[in-house]
Amino acid sequence: MCGIAAILGLCNIDGTNSIRLMTERLSHRGPDAMGTWTEDGIALGHDRLSIIDTSLSGSQPMTSKNSEWVLVFNGEIYNHLELRDKLQSVKWQGHSDTETLVELIASWGFDEAIKMTVGMFAIAAWNKRNRKLYLARDRMGEKPIYYCKHEGRLYVASELKAFHALAVVAGLNQDALQDFFRFGYIIGNKSIWKNARRLSPACIIIATFPINSDIFVCPEYSYWKPHSNIMSRPYAHFQEAIQQTEDLIQQSVSAQMVSDVPLGAFLSGGIDSSLIVAIMQNISHRPIKTFTIGFDDTDYNESHRAEKIAKHLRTDHTTLNVTAADLISVVDEIAEVWDEPFADESQIPTLVLSKLTRNHVKVAISGDGGDELFGGYERYYRLLTIRRWQKLLPGFAWKFTASALSRLPVDAVNFIGRQIGSKSVLLGDRLSKLLPLLAENDRRAQYSKLVSHWHVPPLKLSIPEKTSQIDMEFPRFADTQMDDLSYMQSIDQRYYLPDDILTKVDRASMSASLEVRAPFLDHRLVEHSWFLPRNMKQVGRIGKVALRTISSRYIPPELVNGPKSGFGIPLAKWLRGPLKKWAFEAIKDGEVANDQLLDFGRIWQAWSEHQSSTRNRQTLLWSVIVYSAWTRRWLR
Repeated sequence: MCGIAAILGLCNIDGTNSIRLMTERLSHRGPDAMGTWTEDGIALGHDRLSIIDTSLSGSQPMTSKNSEWVLVFNGEIYNHLELRDKLQSVKWQGHSDTETLVELIASWGFDEAIKMTVGMFAIAAWNKRNRKLYLARDRMGEKPIYYCKHEGRLYVASELKAFHALAVVAGLNQDALQDFFRFGYIIGNKSIWKNARRLSPACIIIATFPINSDIFVCPEYSYWKPHSNIMSRPYAHFQEAIQQTEDLIQQSVSAQMVSDVPLGAFLSGGIDSSLIVAIMQNISHRPIKTFTIGFDDTDYNESHRAEKIAKHLRTDHTTLNVTAADLISVVDEIAEVWDEPFADESQIPTLVLSKLTRNHVKVAISGDGGDELFGGYERYYRLLTIRRWQKLLPGFAWKFTASALSRLPVDAVNFIGRQIGSKSVLLGDRLSKLLPLLAENDRRAQYSKLVSHWHVPPLKLSIPEKTSQIDMEFPRFADTQMDDLSYMQSIDQRYYLPDDILTKVDRASMSASLEVRAPFLDHRLVEHSWFLPRNMKQVGRIGKVALRTISSRYIPPELVNGPKSGFGIPLAKWLRGPLKKWAFEAIKDGEVANDQLLDFGRIWQAWSEHQSSTRNRQTLLWSVIVYSAWTRRWLR
């Protein structure tokens, strides 16, 4: 795992100092070594976290044997030894996947080489002959890569903070800011800055020298789509499909366990991470090191379940018992680690867990992707249920019903819910979230509202009427012929997974110089998941049927069946307790009250409702607090 940087368009200027400044800002991604390479018009930089072939023969930037290509690369190519069979004439200097990749590109061409790979990566490759810079990102978006146009030059980096080293980003992207407040993250290929973009997953872009003045108009093009032939292949028999799924998971886990440095795994106690760890332990000849977090709040503490699973599997398990103070201690790091607004509250325990794990190992395996591939989210069931209800009555009837119910005071409904025993879920809040879905027929708008934080961002921006509603939803990406479950999965795989989940894990782990791998995201397993029938994903409220079936072969079902496990935190309580003073200062006395873009009245209303315990506004407030911290660090 590494950090990469590039500058194109130097025009006879020595770019050594500039590329070093960029790579220095990325040193947390690769503290083991730093390398640079410059030529007329181009500079490449690399920070190395040595995982495979830790010798100097794996150093970057790396030049191909024919001297035509120079490469910087972040990630892992899991099938690189198999790919060497296609390059039998090459005299290898070492056993790094970087050397395999640069020689594969030199022999097969950039696009074909990328299509042959199995792995996670962000790549910048300079072709000396045609003087073009090729950028590529892995299929599922595990590794980030940004590019920025400034004064006739193109800048490329793993994280935006590298651009700040040269002060080349400018101007807030208002579309991205609206994304952030609606969803908690920025979607697609946008960034928070007007002149910077993020390369989309499974995409390539080619920049020429001299720089094309319309570099942002030059389209990304995709080299892979997971469900392009979803309707062309018959479903397998249930047991046959289960076995195929297990075989692919085993294949992926085995490939991702290859490492020249100590390796372990995250274990939350849920099905996804437990199954991955079970297969790892089945492969390994020694106990796998596993890690989880335990909380002093019993409502959120799931470490006991993880410990029982670890004991059953006989792993070498470590539980970090943390208090609110331990977790709050890293809050001030959020704006530095996530250098554009990002408000997934689980970023806090993920950051703490990464720090813990890095004290023991250099590589960790995670269960990320299981929900998106195998239909695990509770929200899938909710929207499917609503769409079934909508078929029972005409649309105007549901709009009337939703309108009538929406007049009920949310506070009163929450009070009634508490009286009838619903203490953990505010019934009024839940109802206010679901009612707009009943009145809406377009599933794209429904799903966007279901996963949104602020339905209307708390901004004073002048938004054209035509973009006020439907055009602000998720872009039209998924196949209109998909069933509703497949549609939601495709949206999550395209946006939520790379832009939220994987962004959270990449920045948190890399801030601790820890490499995290996700076996579920092997693209062959992703493709396979699209051909599974719905009853292997979701039956009623039960999701991830296939994974549950496979998991039962390794772990007693009673150990993993139960509410979804993760690394959640009691944020609602904290905002009324240990975080209250800090959050109040950020909102009332800090940047929020004085920010000309923010609608302070709506934000203060959310704060007052939360503090009175009549509403749970933790998600809304967290996005505002994170934005405040970000502006203080990167904008002011």
